[in-house]
Amino acid sequence: ENYRTTITFKAVTEDAPNGSEIRWFVDNTDCGIGYDDKYFTVHQAKKTFTVRADLYCNDGTVVQSKTEEVVIKKNIILVIKAFFQNLFGKLPVVYQ
Repeated sequence: ENYRTTITFKAVTEDAPNGSEIRWFVDNTDCGIGYDDKYFTVHQAKKTFTVRADLYCNDGTVVQSKTEEVVIKKNIILVIKAFFQNLFGKLPVVYQ
């Protein structure tokens, strides 16, 4: 993705146990529970990062886990482009 792109992730779970929750991690930092329990957004990403979604049962054990590395492209042209896109409220938004 390009510099300063906002990226929304969706965790798809099948047969999730009742009372389970999805916790999100960015570069192994716990970011808590996403909105609507399955979505998480990284706003205006400026560097490459790893995002992970863990599905926890009510007893605290991890049932499923999925990790994805997101590569953020950054060079002088993309930084200047993002500057002008931001001025006009046109920064890119991506849903994954």
